Amino acid sequence: YCFVAPTILSGANDELIHMARKLGNALGLAFQYTDDALDFSIKSGKDLDLDLQNNQVNLVLWEWLNAYPLKLKAYREGVSLLELFSHEEIKPYLKTIRGAANIQILEAQKLLTEMYLRNNNKNDKAYHSLQFIINQVAERDH
Repeated sequence: YCFVAPTILSGANDELIHMARKLGNALGLAFQYTDDALDFSIKSGKDLDLDLQNNQVNLVLWEWLNAYPLKLKAYREGVSLLELFSHEEIKPYLKTIRGAANIQILEAQKLLTEMYLRNNNKNDKAYHSLQFIINQVAERDH
C-alpha cells in the first residue's frame, strides 16, 4: 500500500503501479527476512531467540524444521522449539534467509531504478528517498 497509493495518486500508468506493488513486496520481504534472522544475533539488540522462546516459528525456524522431519513431527506433537533447538543446526538456515533478503533488496533496487527511468527521471527527491530506505533495510543489523 505505501508504494502503490502514492503511485496511483501521482497519476502513473498501470505498468508503474504494478512495479510499485512489486517493489513494496520485495522490500517488505527483505525487511521480514532480515528481522527473522536478527532474532538469532546477539549484536542486534533484540531479545535473543525471542521467537524461539515464544514458540513462534519464523522463516529461519521454518526452514530448519523442514530440514529435520523428526523435529518437525515432534513440534507438531507439542514439543517446544526450545527443547528441539540447536544453535549449530540453525546456522545454514540463517545464511539462506539472509541470502533471500539480499535477493529481495536487489529486486527492490532494480524495480526502483526501472520506475525512475520509465518515469523519465522525474522526481529525484522521491527516488533518492526510496533508495535511502532500501539501503537502510539492506544494512539493518538491529
